[in-house]
Amino acid sequence: MPALQSDHSAERDHLSRLRSQPEVRLTAEAESAAQLLSAPRGGDDQASSRGRGLGVFDSDRDTRWPGEGDIAPDRECRCAESGGAADVQGALTFLQKTLSNARARRELLDRLEHLTPDATPRWGKMTAPQMVAHLTDWMMMASGDLKTAAQNRVLRYPPLKQLAIYWLPFPKGVPTAPELLGRVPLEWGAERASLRQRVEAFESLYLKPEWPDHPAFGKMTPKAWGVFAYRHMDHHLRQFGI
Repeated sequence: MPALQSDHSAERDHLSRLRSQPEVRLTAEAESAAQLLSAPRGGDDQASSRGRGLGVFDSDRDTRWPGEGDIAPDRECRCAESGGAADVQGALTFLQKTLSNARARRELLDRLEHLTPDATPRWGKMTAPQMVAHLTDWMMMASGDLKTAAQNRVLRYPPLKQLAIYWLPFPKGVPTAPELLGRVPLEWGAERASLRQRVEAFESLYLKPEWPDHPAFGKMTPKAWGVFAYRHMDHHLRQFGI
């Protein structure tokens, strides 16, 4: 497993900084997966076995997370421990919300209805209209309608890539692609309607064979796009207390 045999000093440093922040609390699964970064280089066989058990790596070049593959819309993804990580506490069985699921889309859109244009953010500098415009543009990026430049960051590489997409809490004020910021929002009703249409269209978008590269993460599977799309919108709604 070349990805685990290499020296992940940058990833370890980044993850260590996150875990040292008192407001950051990793789930038990994320903590278990994060331990892969700390595996001694002399214990590659053990690390490889644990990685396969966690579902992080299924082959030398596979960077998928558990269950990451083609799944039908409206089906929750259930991912279980494969039996190769007996030392990991608890079974890795979980449900993750994804924008490919109708109930998850409805939940976010219902929350969006409670957002007002004069809402005060709990953190950050964006106004509510700017945040909705940002979410709309993010969805346009996901569909390939808005091009963004690649960013050469450590998040493009496993295993930190998978941790960030699926598990790590969103940092407040995390940098984003400049193409997704700065657009003057439309009139409030029009901007919110545009975002609603984009969210509702994700069901058909999910079925398309090719996806654009994410500016920070690079290549992503449909499942990764669905999960991260939900987490991204959820993060910004929470930013405004919704």
